[in-house]
Amino acid sequence: MSVFSDQRVIDFIRENFVPITTDINKTIHRRDAVGDFFRKIAEQGHYAGITKPTSTRQGLYVSTADGQLLASVNSTRADSVLRMMKRAVEEFEKIKNKAQPEISDKPDVDKRYAVKFPNGGMILRVTCRDLPRESNTDHETWRHNFDNLWLTADEVKSFSPQRDGGVYKQGQEYKIPDAIIARIAKHHFVDHVKGEAPGWKSESVKISTASAKVIGVSKGAIQIELTGRVRCVQKPNKRVNAYTGKVVDRESGVDLRLSGRMSWDVEKAEFSRFDWVAYGDRWGTARYNFRHQDMEKNPIGFALNLLPTIPENMSQPKFIYNSYYH
Repeated sequence: MSVFSDQRVIDFIRENFVPITTDINKTIHRRDAVGDFFRKIAEQGHYAGITKPTSTRQGLYVSTADGQLLASVNSTRADSVLRMMKRAVEEFEKIKNKAQPEISDKPDVDKRYAVKFPNGGMILRVTCRDLPRESNTDHETWRHNFDNLWLTADEVKSFSPQRDGGVYKQGQEYKIPDAIIARIAKHHFVDHVKGEAPGWKSESVKISTASAKVIGVSKGAIQIELTGRVRCVQKPNKRVNAYTGKVVDRESGVDLRLSGRMSWDVEKAEFSRFDWVAYGDRWGTARYNFRHQDMEKNPIGFALNLLPTIPENMSQPKFIYNSYYH
């Protein structure tokens, strides 16, 4: 269970803090007011000044609005996080009557990181987790991870049963462009269940195919079934894990079946439902995805679900800066 699924943590945050999330891998490299502010906080925290074995600044930080650190921790245990937050409140009590800083509402922005959501696009929440194993019925399947998938307006149109200007009738099939499925696979069918792994290289995507079939037509709505397959195989790069000193990167891959249901609103010309699953086998390991004791083929699943295009769902995809739309 996530730290932030613990009701004690939820209640304490609501009562005491303004919560903010950020992708540290990106924020630490930003050369603007956002990056400067985060680095100011992080360099007062639990990894301050450390550059080896890595320069990571992962963790949870509590600070004042002007960047004075109150407490921090890098933990996935609710009790540890609660203790840290209580220390932060105690520290804040000592300084809360001091003058409040002026904060600009128009900070400088590093243009490399100012990637906006595409007009007319669509957001899918991608959840990955291990599936039950016949070979080990005790294998944990509760671990999971999330990412957001951004589709452009043209890509949304490619999935639509009205993409050619007409309306596909019940029983008719149409193919989804391989390039779109390959892009989704490259950036989102990645094994992040236990840790982080790099996205697939373009040449590692060996199979990326999908087709859609109209299975129901009613007044104002078209029901669509999606099927397909993705296979990715990536050679090892022999990098060393900075914490263990061991080469743990090995050939890795996924071989997945795609299955989905979509509903198209004819009047609004948009999807009201877009639910997929991708399921099959994963194998191998990367430096930081903690699979070095689990490199054999074993089942994994990915669920893709439609999210409303509202501000709270606009978290950028993990690989947004790595040729994401190619």
